[in-house]
Amino acid sequence: MKRIILAVLLFVYATLSFAQTGEIHGRVVDASTEEPLANANVLVLNDTKGTTTDKNGEFILLKLEPGEYTLKISYIGYKTVTRTCQTGAKSFINIPLDFNILSGEQVVVSGNRHEKKIAEIAQPIETINAIQILETAPRTVSDILNKEAGLTMVQDGIWGSYISIRGLSRNNIVTLIDGNRIDTATDLAAGLSMLDINDVQQIEVIKGASSSLYGTGAVGGVVNIITKDGWYEDRFYTRINVNSGFQSVNNSRNARIGLQLGARKWYVKMSAMQRKADNINTPEGILNNSQYNDENFSIRAGFMPFQHHEIKINAQRYYAKDVGIPGGYPLFPSAAEVRYPREKRELLSAEYIFHDHILPRITLKYFIQNILRDVENIPHTVKSVPAADGQPAKNLNVLRVTPAATHYTQGLLLQTDWALNRYNYLVAGIEAWQKQLDSHREKSIRIDVLDSVDGSIMKTIDQVIGEQPLPESVYRNLGVFIQDETNLINDKFLITLGGRYDKIFVANEAAFNPLYTVVDGVKNGTPANQTVLWEKTKENDRSWSGNIGLLYKATGILNFTLNAARSFRSPYLEERYQYIDLGNLVKIGDPNLEPESGTFIDLGLRILHTKLSFYSNIFYYRLKNLVVEVPSTYEGRAALKKANVGSAELYGADFKAEYILNLLTFYANAAYVYGKDTFFDTSLPFLPPLNGRIGIRLPVADICRINFSATLYADQNRISDGEFRTPGYTYFDLYISTRLINMFGAEGRLSFGLENMLNRAYRNHLSTNRGSISVEPGRNITVGFSIER
Repeated sequence: MKRIILAVLLFVYATLSFAQTGEIHGRVVDASTEEPLANANVLVLNDTKGTTTDKNGEFILLKLEPGEYTLKISYIGYKTVTRTCQTGAKSFINIPLDFNILSGEQVVVSGNRHEKKIAEIAQPIETINAIQILETAPRTVSDILNKEAGLTMVQDGIWGSYISIRGLSRNNIVTLIDGNRIDTATDLAAGLSMLDINDVQQIEVIKGASSSLYGTGAVGGVVNIITKDGWYEDRFYTRINVNSGFQSVNNSRNARIGLQLGARKWYVKMSAMQRKADNINTPEGILNNSQYNDENFSIRAGFMPFQHHEIKINAQRYYAKDVGIPGGYPLFPSAAEVRYPREKRELLSAEYIFHDHILPRITLKYFIQNILRDVENIPHTVKSVPAADGQPAKNLNVLRVTPAATHYTQGLLLQTDWALNRYNYLVAGIEAWQKQLDSHREKSIRIDVLDSVDGSIMKTIDQVIGEQPLPESVYRNLGVFIQDETNLINDKFLITLGGRYDKIFVANEAAFNPLYTVVDGVKNGTPANQTVLWEKTKENDRSWSGNIGLLYKATGILNFTLNAARSFRSPYLEERYQYIDLGNLVKIGDPNLEPESGTFIDLGLRILHTKLSFYSNIFYYRLKNLVVEVPSTYEGRAALKKANVGSAELYGADFKAEYILNLLTFYANAAYVYGKDTFFDTSLPFLPPLNGRIGIRLPVADICRINFSATLYADQNRISDGEFRTPGYTYFDLYISTRLINMFGAEGRLSFGLENMLNRAYRNHLSTNRGSISVEPGRNITVGFSIER
């Protein structure tokens, strides 16, 4: 009997000991004003637990096993801190955060495929956060990246845009949305336009070769757009936020609503956006056919079915309609009206994450992303065909050309993160992705047959020509990568070594031109003039890439960096099988293109002080087998054909700096790049001129913050054949944003902007491919409003 009683007592004691849990209560405040900071992130390091502060700046972490925990507390615009605390039954900590005007070195990025502060990464990286987006109200991602050193916006119209990184763009940059590769057309790029800019939490740009982590295409760098997400919290929570904005330059109106809710084991975030814009106003008048309408819906969710296990779902749908493409020469006739009747991007990804204190972090992710690109071209041209060989004279009126393509991309990533010890962090993984392309084009033609005597119209023939500009094709990529980061000599040196091996498989079905014809309503699937445009082919590429990075902390404030890399790019489907004939120019691909390869070196100096932040870099690229367009002929017509040339080189420098003087913050950046085709001994095309920006930020009492800047571009005289010299210019911008304002139990923020204050007429050199468009948007008044409850 005594043994039974003793056993019961031991069982009860063990149960109570096991059930005993602790709590951590805390409050996050502004270090100078002691005002509470709502929605600050509180994360338990090396664990899945985390929460956010409420409107009083307070948080609570429940059901913690007794022991010591390290918390990481972060808030946009403030220095991130870590705090170690003990928990038994209950503890309370007060956590003050210092406002961080020079916040660059504190920003956490995932450019090395795991989260780390910029100050601890050797690579040159630029970041943009949600507050900067709210304050400046950009139209697209490219608009706001254009303000950073070494990054220049390129526009195909007004809506469609992309970015140049140190002179490399389009196919030489990998673009990711939440880590998922976005792949679309190469001649009229718009990958950075097909999302809701107000749904973006952070943008990260790696300036330099990154193929060892991200594979083919990352010769010039990587743009990773991270959208807003939900979070876990010990207590059930809901957040509703509303954004609205207006821009006078094109009468743009947008509205967005978001909902976030969750608890300790799950969360859901949803948002919807709608936007409508009229034609752009320029200093020289209205720019016709520059309107656009778009909308976006996204949902992200996460839940933890078991301890250390997490599942995340991400779904996005973007849709645009009636998007004008002004200009267009040389791709389109100068009189043509060209637009996107509809553009659509759909993304679905699922991610499984396992992580605990001992085993490595394991991430398994699958995504599928489909992009529809529709174009409508009304050429407004008539071609006269004289009588010949007994055939009467004709007038050919091309009424309408409607090319369209659907890009199907899917991928799978398995990544493991190993914290081997406090000195070593290892990332290794396997990545596989593929893209399938389906395209078609129709030409609607009216043929007027003329009388040989008086030239009157004897009869009219309505004809439709169906074409397949790119064959049904597939591009598959399988890559294995590994990267190790090692801290040496009391964290004085950080050495990064990485490598990747890729195998690429490309195949296409045979394609015929024309595919079919329809004459006066009668379809013919085997027209007499049908020829084989592309033979059925297969191609395999293999390549390796590698990188080495060194960060040397010479003193407490002075750092030096060195980055060297070998990169590669296997030509994409649109380059291999391209056939574009939209009325003015024929562009032809080559299925036998060789992969590009490149070497890259970057030297950097950083000064990180409480009052001064200074980043400077000089760089050099050398590229081999560069894919370019060379003059050629096709069926007796002038054409541009894709081809490999010998080599090219680019070199330059960029810097950015911020300095605090009392309450004022002075900032500046500048960038220069020059590129040369060493095969032809000519300048490379589409290189930005020397450019820079200077500005000042100052708070006004505790009400708002003012940001005034001047943007300067020098003349671009070193141009390639077919380019135009671009004169230099300067324009001024002013932005005012309020601090958070309490309104009826909610928190709101107002922003106001005056862009191109003096209504200066200028031309962006990287937009000269728009032909008849020689001027950028004029003076623009922006108004933004956001509220959260």
